[in-house]
Amino acid sequence: MRFDLEHLASPVAYKLLAATVVPRPIAWVTTVNAQGQPNAAPYSFFNIMGSAPPTLAIGLLADPARGFKDTASNIMAVGEFVVNLVPEALVRQMNITAVDAPTGINELDLAGLAPAASTHVRPPRIAASPVSFEHPHPRHL
Repeated sequence: MRFDLEHLASPVAYKLLAATVVPRPIAWVTTVNAQGQPNAAPYSFFNIMGSAPPTLAIGLLADPARGFKDTASNIMAVGEFVVNLVPEALVRQMNITAVDAPTGINELDLAGLAPAASTHVRPPRIAASPVSFEHPHPRHL
């Protein structure tokens, strides 16, 4: 089949990309806002882009009407984040953190997830995640 993604509605293009580019890992991103309140959200457009320097890419897209969600806003404001990988045992909790919660709601609490202190950044890791990549602000690199 052939699809011209430029001529499809965004939701249809998303579904086609998400259903055909597999396997596709999920970045379970934890951030904090300027007041230090945590946020957690999954992003299915994520992958590694290189190893020297280690580079992760996350697709953070703005909604045309509402703008960026909390994750992107927090990253731009604070400059730090953690990418946690999602083991199969935590899929239910990961889905809970995908809710469109109002700003300031702690999705880790909603999902019953324990945070763990990160080593190099303010946002917490997800304690039950087997792998967490901390991304410090560039001035700390």
